[in-house]
Amino acid sequence: MKFDLHTHSTASDGTLSPRNVWQCAVDQQLNLFALTDHDTLDGYLELSALSDVMYHDMSLISGIEVSSAYFSNSIHIVGLNVDVCHPSLLSLVTKLQQLRQQRAERMVSKLEKGLLLNGLYDRVLAHAGCKPWLLTRPHIARYLVEAGVVSNEAQAFKRWLAQGKKAYVHTDWPDYSDVVRVISESGGVSVLAHPLKYGKMTRTKIKAMLQAFARAGGHAVEVVYQQQSADDTRYLTRLCQQFGLHASGGSDYHGPHMPWSAVGKVPELPSECQPVWRLFN
Repeated sequence: MKFDLHTHSTASDGTLSPRNVWQCAVDQQLNLFALTDHDTLDGYLELSALSDVMYHDMSLISGIEVSSAYFSNSIHIVGLNVDVCHPSLLSLVTKLQQLRQQRAERMVSKLEKGLLLNGLYDRVLAHAGCKPWLLTRPHIARYLVEAGVVSNEAQAFKRWLAQGKKAYVHTDWPDYSDVVRVISESGGVSVLAHPLKYGKMTRTKIKAMLQAFARAGGHAVEVVYQQQSADDTRYLTRLCQQFGLHASGGSDYHGPHMPWSAVGKVPELPSECQPVWRLFN
């Protein structure tokens, strides 16, 4: 089974259109593909409306990556095979987009004060070419590079946008258990995304997080993704087995500017794991 169940497009913070990300998946001859843009279903809806997508051998799975909170940690939960018209899910998406817009406005306001620049929000938004609630830190970082404030995006995060820096804004995302509940209500499968990439969480805390996720009704964990060691994969496999969770995986693709996370370049799931697609109706 060739799959990629975690990708992004211009519907959120990716650099390729939904159609072009889908074409990358076709070129890789995938069997299963999900576009999981941050806190929006727009990318999937755009793809699902294209007739050539529906008549292709590759299965398109509805998807979204939801921002949530596990105690003081910001974590991401991927919803797969969701009912994109379900009222609970649509209500959650509306709330998340409001939070995103408020966060973007506050971040740019802090940058204005720090850089002594007026009218920065309108310039950043115009440069991004997106709706206000879609404005993300990568969009802001790209503008700072274009404006010559920093030499590259990594520098923008290091100086201004990373957690603890001057323009960073903490957001009170919905609790992870509420997100799991909504995904379940919408008939979907909840997947804890890239569990080893949440800052400085120790292995003990990661184990506790997966246990709490399972107890809340979570379904699966991303066990495989690119640039992960074999030891890490074995560790996540053991936790999946311990807590009765299924296994998923994805590239977390955001565009060709990140060649280390290409669409479809996802390792095979360990044979000991139960694949997440067995939960799809």
